[in-house]
Amino acid sequence: MKSEASYHPSDSASDLVVDSPYEDREYASLLRREVSNDSDVKQKGPNERYSKLDLLGRTATLVVVLCTVLDLILVLYLGLHQHGLVTPTPPSVVSDEDLEVQMPYINLAQLYAEKPHLKTNIGPIVTHSRAFVQIDQAYPDKVSPPYAPLRPLSEGLVPEYDRRLILTDTISTVAQFRVADLGMESCALRVTILEDSKDILIGPGEPAAIDVYKLPVLKKIKMHHLSYATRPEGATFFGTMTLAFNSSFELPAYPCKAGTHETFEFRCSQPGCKVEVTGMGGKALGLYMVQYQTI
Repeated sequence: MKSEASYHPSDSASDLVVDSPYEDREYASLLRREVSNDSDVKQKGPNERYSKLDLLGRTATLVVVLCTVLDLILVLYLGLHQHGLVTPTPPSVVSDEDLEVQMPYINLAQLYAEKPHLKTNIGPIVTHSRAFVQIDQAYPDKVSPPYAPLRPLSEGLVPEYDRRLILTDTISTVAQFRVADLGMESCALRVTILEDSKDILIGPGEPAAIDVYKLPVLKKIKMHHLSYATRPEGATFFGTMTLAFNSSFELPAYPCKAGTHETFEFRCSQPGCKVEVTGMGGKALGLYMVQYQTI
């Protein structure tokens, strides 16, 4: 029997030849595997680049489609809006009467509290009402605009700055004051009547007495539209004032905040009274408010 391997003595160790079919098949298999691996390495780089380009292209296409859809929606909305088919939502508007009055004096009260030697004594100041308006219980819907008599000048007529406190059994007067000046936040209502005044004071007793009611209003009200039916509700009794000629009567002072509005209603204390008290110009006559220093 012939052996599968032959050895030639004349050949050196380095010339040893192995003629084995099993080894040939293993070598061929390894060779094919190396060729296959090399081919995969060569093709792997371009495939990755192609996949990234495809992803980028799809993303860009999606962005373009979305922008196109949004543009179409916007054009459609503008077209409907132009033809009046879409009613725009009105913007929220805040009335100037509801805006909070900002205090221009920042930390001034704190300054005087920390350094009292800087304090300057200031006498009481007179604050007049911006309007007196009469409301009639007998005619609840009647609107009486603020009294403003006209005074002739060479250039024409100008309104007089008159403040008329008029009271009867059914008529009362609403007055509103704006509290001025920080540090003068102690307020008191006062009525001053001169001896030779043409005012009218008629009541069941002498002197005449009127009741004061405070209205829960700290902002400016529309005095030109005020009537008995539209007057602010929630009035609370504030005090009674005794009126007489050649005298002044003042209610006790109370805390008031600068920049706010103080609103009062004046009524007859008893049936059968009739009061007409007029204040004119900037003088401390008639009904007005006095502010006292608090810092």
